[in-house]
Amino acid sequence: MDFHDYIGKKVNVTESEHELELKALGLTQKFIQHHVDENDPVINEITSKHSNVRVWTPSILGTADWQPTRLNVYVDKNDAGDYVITDVRYG
Repeated sequence: MDFHDYIGKKVNVTESEHELELKALGLTQKFIQHHVDENDPVINEITSKHSNVRVWTPSILGTADWQPTRLNVYVDKNDAGDYVITDVRYG
């Protein structure tokens, strides 16, 4: 199976809401953090075929370091409200 065949596959993601208090500004900012289930069968299948995988969810902050052997798997919420793989590429 080509890694692009995973595009559109559902991934188990949970959302948790958090608050960040910015005391110096007198503000509180709410944000949502996304967590990929460590037992997700689709992601586990991908990681069993490739040793260097990074999963990008909507709330992830990542470095801009480019690694030609790293497989980046992008996950986002579709119109039906399911989290699915939207892109897979090296870099």
